[in-house]
Amino acid sequence: MSSGCGRASIALLHPHSQLATLYSLLATRYLPIHYSPFAAHMPYQSPISPGRSWYEDSAGPRPEYPTLDGDRQADVVIVGGGFTGLSAAVHLAKAGTNVVLIESYRFGDGASGRNGGQMGTGQRAWAEELESEYGLTRARALFDLAEEAKAHLIDFSTANGIEIDYRPGQMSVAHKPRYVDDYKAHAEIMATRFNYPHITFMDATETAERLGSTLYYGGSETPAPATSIRSSW
Repeated sequence: MSSGCGRASIALLHPHSQLATLYSLLATRYLPIHYSPFAAHMPYQSPISPGRSWYEDSAGPRPEYPTLDGDRQADVVIVGGGFTGLSAAVHLAKAGTNVVLIESYRFGDGASGRNGGQMGTGQRAWAEELESEYGLTRARALFDLAEEAKAHLIDFSTANGIEIDYRPGQMSVAHKPRYVDDYKAHAEIMATRFNYPHITFMDATETAERLGSTLYYGGSETPAPATSIRSSW
């Protein structure tokens, strides 16, 4: 593959590419695409997935692209069409760089590309857990980084006219009584130590009313921007 200058473009090169993410959708709307329809006669099965999810079967048709055949010219070649590769390709192309993106399977074939599109608050671990391991300054920086990522995702979809079926709000609930005090403390810690007063503690009664289930003993609610219900298993 050789390098050469030209107008901004991105080549997404693999048949069956059906990634239902913002970056793939933006590529089909905003950027010139080397596109070739591929008639699939059976549902695509990811070679790195144990099976097909409900989300995959209900997402509808996704963009499909040709295999790499012959030489292509580009300023930048990106190998790997996950979230990082797609994001890098789109932002480079928008800046005027001629980009070729190559993926051996389907774009977004990893777990992130095959999930239901949930977006929560903060990192995977609670901010106070990160503080105990890395200190308050670094824990705040990690939490702020996650908040910036949420804002970027929403701003990105809005700026590019991409419909993502966004529904704000997240409830995280406790399936054992011993977790309830942690949820109550978490809401207070986030407000006082991490400048995030948006998390509200829910007792068992309110949790049951909100979920329509009495299986949980309490939890917390974050009104926006998040999109999931998660249990503390």
